[in-house]
Amino acid sequence: MAAVVDEVVQGTVPELYYQPSPESVKKLDPLEGGVDKDRSDDRKRVPRKKQSAVNERKKSYQDLMLRKREQNKRAAMRYRQRKKAKAFEMFMEEKTLVNKNKRLQQKVRDIQTEIRALKVLMRVLSINKTS
Repeated sequence: MAAVVDEVVQGTVPELYYQPSPESVKKLDPLEGGVDKDRSDDRKRVPRKKQSAVNERKKSYQDLMLRKREQNKRAAMRYRQRKKAKAFEMFMEEKTLVNKNKRLQQKVRDIQTEIRALKVLMRVLSINKTS
């Protein structure tokens, strides 16, 4: 009777009893290599979803860096243009101020000449007055 029960149990539920194949025993045997080669290969392989996610992250990072680089180029270009415009503006202001300074210096010379002429005239008039 025990044999019949064993047959029924073994026949109806065979997946509960795991019996390794001789090949898998060799793979797990430390003397035969010690590593389950099928599993070690599985660990090295990255599933497609993860790999595509990694590639997507890498691509998005590269896109981000490219956008940042382009943004930096444009900012540098704007800065250089502002710097040139400021230098040109200062050059034009200097030119204007130099011309204004020349006109004012000429005006000073003209006034000084007029002062000398008036002093001479005052002396002549004062000499004539006293004589």
